[in-house]
Amino acid sequence: MKANITYSVEAERIPEEVVRITEVELDRIRREIDNTSEAMSDALETDNVLELRRRLEEFGRSIARINDRFLEASHILAGYINYLNNGSEKEEAGGSEDDLLPDEVSASENE
Repeated sequence: MKANITYSVEAERIPEEVVRITEVELDRIRREIDNTSEAMSDALETDNVLELRRRLEEFGRSIARINDRFLEASHILAGYINYLNNGSEKEEAGGSEDDLLPDEVSASENE
């Protein structure tokens, strides 16, 4: 089951937060690759094709979860870009930056 966890950051910190989220996922990918590679080698040494298949399927699910996080980061940046574009339009129309609220600028944490 997935649950969304939303938290707030200052608008100007959104790119930094997206980089932080992405770096966490990149570290997770590296660990998954290392763990899967080691487990697959062990399975091959013992001719355990069932374990090999299980590890491949598990790796695929892990990569799918990581991909979801990258998609979320991309959506956050899309909202931020929208916020920046609307901010420029609002300033030209005489509005202040304080009047702006980002539409999709929230970080979702899926477990």
